[in-house]
Amino acid sequence: MSNDALRWTFALPLRPGTKLVLLALADAADAEGECWPTRGTIARKTGFSVRAVDMHLAVLRAMGLVRVQAQFREWRGQVHNIYALALPDFSPAPANDLPPGGEAGGARVVPG
Repeated sequence: MSNDALRWTFALPLRPGTKLVLLALADAADAEGECWPTRGTIARKTGFSVRAVDMHLAVLRAMGLVRVQAQFREWRGQVHNIYALALPDFSPAPANDLPPGGEAGGARVVPG
């Protein structure tokens, strides 16, 4: 589970059903925002039918919030989907080169 993905999902202005499906995906997502639950698993988690899950996934795809990649095996056909959430970059911002107060290496920087 990715806490960043859950926080991101809660902050999005989505209709309740669509948000619930995205929350189910975020709950299963790794740190990179990828997961591979079955549509049946998403349906069980949300209380929706598989058909309703498909409808909400279509909305999320159209909004660009989720990318779906089907996975196939040569002898079995499609086996599952990989869902990639369009998470923002949660890495911390780079530190300023100068500490507060404008001091660099013990020397005071004077604007000039």
